[in-house]
Amino acid sequence: MSVHKLKDNRWIAKYYKDGKSKRKYFGRGDDARQAAHDFNHSLGLGKPQKARGPLYGDLVADYLQSKKGLIADTSYKISYFRFNKIILPNLGDKPASTLTASVIDEWVSKRLETVKRSTCRRELGDIISVLNHAVSRKKITHNPLAGYRKPKPDDEIIAPPSTDEINSILEHAPPHLQRVIIICTFTGLRPGQKELFNLKYKDVDIGKGIITIESSKKSGIKSRQIPLHKDFRRYLLQWIDADGVNADLHIIRYMGKPIKGVVGAWRNAKKRAGISRRIRLYDIRHAWATHLLTSGGDLRTISRALGHETPAITLQVYSHFSSEVLKSAIDTLPDLKIKPPPDRGQVVKLKAGN
Repeated sequence: MSVHKLKDNRWIAKYYKDGKSKRKYFGRGDDARQAAHDFNHSLGLGKPQKARGPLYGDLVADYLQSKKGLIADTSYKISYFRFNKIILPNLGDKPASTLTASVIDEWVSKRLETVKRSTCRRELGDIISVLNHAVSRKKITHNPLAGYRKPKPDDEIIAPPSTDEINSILEHAPPHLQRVIIICTFTGLRPGQKELFNLKYKDVDIGKGIITIESSKKSGIKSRQIPLHKDFRRYLLQWIDADGVNADLHIIRYMGKPIKGVVGAWRNAKKRAGISRRIRLYDIRHAWATHLLTSGGDLRTISRALGHETPAITLQVYSHFSSEVLKSAIDTLPDLKIKPPPDRGQVVKLKAGN
């Protein structure tokens, strides 16, 4: 039907649907006015209004260009994929000024049909970051999504894989994935292109009993050395015998060539092992760290072994295991000279005091 401005300065579009008069609200300001006219025109009503300002896709291109070289290659590739495969096909051709809360609400609703809330939150963070970046560079006057409330993150915490689960997946894994699982189990490195799939035999010093890992982040620790577990050392010697002594050879290869990931192989091996719960390859890193923490390892040392910039990051990432760590530590407290009476195994309910 038509576009109207209410007394409270909100813009609405009036139209008929199923014989009933409907209203769609678009908020206040020029961006809301533009969105109301665009919606009205999409129904075949009214005249098209000339869009003001750049397309969102152009702002994304500028944002990604500004980040190139400033963030880790892996982080850049993840952002590039997220924008080009997920966000831009739906929002790229829209004027940035029309990305109002109602437009994003619809996008969020569709995304939550196929992904978890935490995933949608990360994607929204990217969408909003582009708009903030555009404001800072004066490409747009303001962020139309300023103050937009993201979905709450999922409460699910993925428990690290148990030793039995790791062994079961290992038994059903092809040789290149077996190497991946073994390396992750004994080093706790990040299973990405920079750390795991970039490992070469020159990074291993059998004599000194260490493996050097180049950290995936440009800030903080550049590289770190992990002592070789006796079993891991035997695996490495077996692989060297099979591959030949070539310092520049990648340890992880498939059909003789370096690879960048094992997502499909991991998923299939987990399925063949009969494991249906959600376990990521990255969770082996969590299992490694959790084992060291609950075994009484020094927090600062473990933090450096993980490649974290500070122990505070380690505590933040593994905060949900803190109660287990505390219980293990309390269980090691010394016995008193006067022994307590035998445990009766009773559950005692205490009365509240007056």
